[in-house]
Amino acid sequence: MNNIKININPLINLDLNRKSNSNLGIETELQLYSPQIAGDSENIWPLISKNWNKTHSLGIKSPTNSTINFLFIANSEGRVDEPILGRGTFTAVYQIKNENDKTDLTKYILRLYTREFQISKKHMVYNEKVMSEYSLYGKYLIKIFYFGELKITDEKFNFSTSNRDSNLDTYTFKKGTKQNYNFDHVITKVYMTPTFDKQYNVIGISNIQKYLFLFNNIKMLSVLSQNNSFHADYKIGNVGWEDNERMNVIMIDYDTNTIQYLDNLNKKIIVSNGYVTSIRFPSTYIPEFIKDGNGIKSVPVEQYIKYSIGGLYNIIKCLNITFTEERIDLPSDLVKSQKITKINSTDLSKSFKLDSKNYNDIPEYDEMLAILGWLYVNKKII
Repeated sequence: MNNIKININPLINLDLNRKSNSNLGIETELQLYSPQIAGDSENIWPLISKNWNKTHSLGIKSPTNSTINFLFIANSEGRVDEPILGRGTFTAVYQIKNENDKTDLTKYILRLYTREFQISKKHMVYNEKVMSEYSLYGKYLIKIFYFGELKITDEKFNFSTSNRDSNLDTYTFKKGTKQNYNFDHVITKVYMTPTFDKQYNVIGISNIQKYLFLFNNIKMLSVLSQNNSFHADYKIGNVGWEDNERMNVIMIDYDTNTIQYLDNLNKKIIVSNGYVTSIRFPSTYIPEFIKDGNGIKSVPVEQYIKYSIGGLYNIIKCLNITFTEERIDLPSDLVKSQKITKINSTDLSKSFKLDSKNYNDIPEYDEMLAILGWLYVNKKII
């Protein structure tokens, strides 16, 4: 079989409040294997798919610790990237299960990505920024069970992307060649994520669950802003939850780019004379007050504190929360510098002025929280 190994650190019961990386566990080695039966993500998943397709069964295990043994679970059956669960620009994601302890019903996730050496020569978990963020925002971040490197020796391959359909992407391995591949990985668990109808409205959860999820999302954005930071690629597809009653928010697509800081050390935000001239982080929903055609316009750097409202607009639209009344007048003394006095419940995003091209129209996160709290206490949520 191909020479494929993973160097992995166990992080069982990771203390999210730790402030150093001195207690990350013992490093151990894993191997990719085919069980016996009677970055860009495009640089990753073809290697996994190739090995999976040999027997449609694949696992990772430690050669020195028999308790560390996982099997890949089939997803995307019949597709070119089987058994992948999802692939983004930089990350390939797989679902795996505990093969050593079959009573363990935890649904595990294996995330593979290419290390950004310009940011760190070490694994993401050792990155000072990541360590700090787990200390500050641990309740909103994925739980890490294991992390490490995936080293694969395999043939070289060519990859071709289809602009029409990702299932038409193709890859071809060159027989007789040899190349060493090195990826980082994190093993976490499956979090609950929204499902959608044909109109892209969230379904499968109650109206009150939608409300709680929205409230907790805005609370998270408020916590980030209090630390002069924001979620850079905020959208419905990048957040999930762990508990159906609390609807606690988890950043399910977290990496070193997720949280951006408005400080002089951040090289992903280019500032000249106090104005942002360009950004170098991946993002889906740029807010209207920054948009300039397909790009961005120059605005004061401090206005980026509300950058996430582009994604918040998307989340509110998808949640489509139902209220008891279409038009709701708000008390004039709800918050100090109140910008919103009435709500059109058929379009909460517009009522919150999240699509305004004028930065000063957009309320603070705390004002949004106060409004949502008032609506709940006054039984305006169905």
